[in-house]
Amino acid sequence: MDASTVILIGHQRRLLLPALQAARAGGIRRRIVVGDRATRRLRWSTSCSRHVLVDLQDQRAVTDRLLELACEFPQAVLVPCDCQATSLLHRVRSRVPLPTIPHADPELIELLDDKSRFQRFCEEQDLAVPEALAFAGKEQLVFDALADALGVPFVVKPVRGSGSLGVVVVRHAEELQRGVLDDGGYPAGAVVVQRYVPGCDVDVDLFAVDGRLRAATVHRVRGHQMQFGRHAALEALAGRLCAATHYSGPMNIDARIEQGTGRIFLIESNPRYWASLLAPAACGLNFLREGLEAARPGPPAPTRFLGTGSTSTRHPLLRPAEWRALLADRGERGRLLRSSVLDPYALVLFGATLPALARRVLRRLAAPLRRSAGRVGSEQAREAIS
Repeated sequence: MDASTVILIGHQRRLLLPALQAARAGGIRRRIVVGDRATRRLRWSTSCSRHVLVDLQDQRAVTDRLLELACEFPQAVLVPCDCQATSLLHRVRSRVPLPTIPHADPELIELLDDKSRFQRFCEEQDLAVPEALAFAGKEQLVFDALADALGVPFVVKPVRGSGSLGVVVVRHAEELQRGVLDDGGYPAGAVVVQRYVPGCDVDVDLFAVDGRLRAATVHRVRGHQMQFGRHAALEALAGRLCAATHYSGPMNIDARIEQGTGRIFLIESNPRYWASLLAPAACGLNFLREGLEAARPGPPAPTRFLGTGSTSTRHPLLRPAEWRALLADRGERGRLLRSSVLDPYALVLFGATLPALARRVLRRLAAPLRRSAGRVGSEQAREAIS
């Protein structure tokens, strides 16, 4: 198998870009994107060797484009990067003579990507999930009834969605009204309302083949650091979920560890590559590369775990300690850094975040001054009264 060419298929730039960067860091020489108009800007990325524009809703057009690429790169590997692309590839792959990374069928993708169906499946499998209620639309939500059933706070989120879009923690009726019911931009369609689990967020990143973990790590975000390590109980839950579904492919699982009890609750699953894909790669576990290795014929490899590691979630330009590696490291770490810093498209994305970053810095700097002014005002008021 020619591991020098990958063909990434997808609708979402925020998932395709880290996949491109992970492929580049993994030493993949040609990185081709097959995507629709929403992904065209990726052609400006130095991690993208070529962008092939196609209507991803048109299976025949997609098949024709993939057949053309198969003639040009007969040993390239197909990599779907989001749920829609995975389902699409499953439908057309019998007509395209190219190998693919292991992936699940559309029915399983639908089950795992639908938060309400995922909830019911976990309950059937005795996998701990927070109590939840499903509704056809946000219009059916009534604060008092939800508070009585689930307690306060509770969490409202669309049945479908990613990137925390539409996820609202509701503590009182006004928050439900303002953040969900009166929000004209809130995602349409079915919603699920979950009991809020007090505690800490923790995620499992994994790649599975036929229900068996091939690679996995557990991570938490603390401040600007994403910390990786082992967690036996959470790994076991992830393994049970993959075994129960006979899952193949990449997946990110959101979980919460309940404060006081230490009990682990599965919150939702994302049966695809994820936006923070570069973080475990920076610590030594490149899940894009794991998928390509899993596509090779041969006996299953032992499960790889990322036992320890930590990386900053800040852009490399804001991390002076990384600048030397950025310039001098010829390995995967250096390629990862350069894929962010020496990439026009990635730099434009970084530049778009700078105004918000500047506002946060100014607020932090101004906070001590406001507190000091408040203390002075209080002292002056007391003196005036006395």
